[in-house]
Amino acid sequence: MPGGGRVSERPTDDATRDLLGAWALDAVSDDERAAVEALLARDPDAAREARELRAVAATLAAATARPAPEHVRAATLAAVAATPQVGTGAAAAGAVDLASERVRRRRAPVRTALVAAVAAAVLAVPVTVAWRQADRAAVAEQRLAAVERLLGAPDARLVAADVAGGGRAVAVVTDDIALVTASGVSDPGSDRVYQLWLLRDGAALPSSTSPVTAGGFDVTTAEFRPGDALAVTVEPRGGSTAPTTDPVVVLEPA
Repeated sequence: MPGGGRVSERPTDDATRDLLGAWALDAVSDDERAAVEALLARDPDAAREARELRAVAATLAAATARPAPEHVRAATLAAVAATPQVGTGAAAAGAVDLASERVRRRRAPVRTALVAAVAAAVLAVPVTVAWRQADRAAVAEQRLAAVERLLGAPDARLVAADVAGGGRAVAVVTDDIALVTASGVSDPGSDRVYQLWLLRDGAALPSSTSPVTAGGFDVTTAEFRPGDALAVTVEPRGGSTAPTTDPVVVLEPA
């Protein structure tokens, strides 16, 4: 071409590399798949990253939940109505905003692999099906975006478990924030919600609530402390000051 210059393929490669996470989850179109596989054939680094993404996604997707220890379950059910209330409204709503600010300051390099792994754990229906259903895909992307913001924090930890009655929950925690997101869960009814509890020192501290949206829920708190376990129960709309049902999922971050 005039000037003897050669058009660089780097922008195309960069755009294709951004598809590796979706490719690992089999959530790309035929054209995108062809572009990714062409990139993998010529780029050893991309091929290595793709193998790692596939491996971690498969591991989490096949994981099974550990039964909640009896003392954790008992702590949830034994909490008394006088348990002090912790932030449910503004505090819970601000938790992810706080995480966003932290991530703007400190970005972790492991984001891509972890987000792909979370997607495999959270999506409780076949990924190729959910991704092509626009409403469910949009909600899934929103959930992954919230998870991604927290995963950017250097102190982020991840734990996943099955939800009683169906579905999959993933918790991402830092030293002061916890987010639990789930998909494929049953709808408890228009007058019921899922409620998050912090299990601490033998007590269940109430936190945020969430209705079911597109087969899932999202609950978060800015009151998390290292050593806390997380439980989710079904409660009357508006939430409870103490659990009134057995937890549908208990997650114990390492």
